[in-house]
Amino acid sequence: MNGEEQELNGRDIIIYTRSILPSLSNKEKLVAEFIINNYVELSKMTINDVSDKLNVSEATIVKLSKKLQCNGYLSLRKTLSDYALNNHDVPYQEEYNINDSSEDIFMKVFRNSIVALQDTMAGFDKSDFKRAVNALKNAKKVLVLGLGGSGSIADDIAHKFLKVGIEAQSYRDTHMQLMASSLLKEGDIAIGISHSGTTASVNYALQTAKKTGAITICITNHVKSPITENADIQLVSYANNSPLTGENAVTRIVHLNILDALYNSVVLDNYEKTTENLERTNLAVKHQRLNKNNK
Repeated sequence: MNGEEQELNGRDIIIYTRSILPSLSNKEKLVAEFIINNYVELSKMTINDVSDKLNVSEATIVKLSKKLQCNGYLSLRKTLSDYALNNHDVPYQEEYNINDSSEDIFMKVFRNSIVALQDTMAGFDKSDFKRAVNALKNAKKVLVLGLGGSGSIADDIAHKFLKVGIEAQSYRDTHMQLMASSLLKEGDIAIGISHSGTTASVNYALQTAKKTGAITICITNHVKSPITENADIQLVSYANNSPLTGENAVTRIVHLNILDALYNSVVLDNYEKTTENLERTNLAVKHQRLNKNNK
């Protein structure tokens, strides 16, 4: 969402509510989940109605409303009411079923990825993205940090940056992450990737990088997670994942797209130099590719 606090539209509220859900108290989560799943019903309810239905205090409802960048519950209800009256449907992630055919599963996988990308486009903070691009343009060294599925993403973008002449490293070993972070200098960049934003080693490495004077960037799916506190620039996705496929399955696709957008922005900013470097690195590995003459 936008870096400056401002009221969101109906769809933004629902998307943003999903993103901050893990950071909420148990009572706030009850209200948040009701907003996500029953926003049309909520748009017709008084604060007393919601309080009675969910067995939460009115103060909890007001507090959450303000966390959603509304002035209070009335503002939240009006925004959701306007959204419901305009017959908008919030795109949603489809659940997989044991009775689904292979074709059904294929279509759901693709539709879920499309929804995740659309949600992220709707809520993405473009000013933070621009800050990240400007930082990367002047970077001397880029360290990319991730574990598990995020580690694969980190390897991918480090590989792309290296191909165009940007010194980039990616480590999945936690000790290597910390050692590499400690050696960064002012002007260098550390990018931490974590779906949950709570991956301990990535957070520790970003903290270490920050102490060296490096610029820290995080890519996460949860806007109020610990990793956002350790990053100078926060790039947040808004993907709603299925328990069956893992918590970061769809998010990986969104994070790859965010990083590809960063990569292309940096490449096009200095097109002549980066394409020259790309030609050199492609030539360096060309002999490793099979062709008819070297079979």
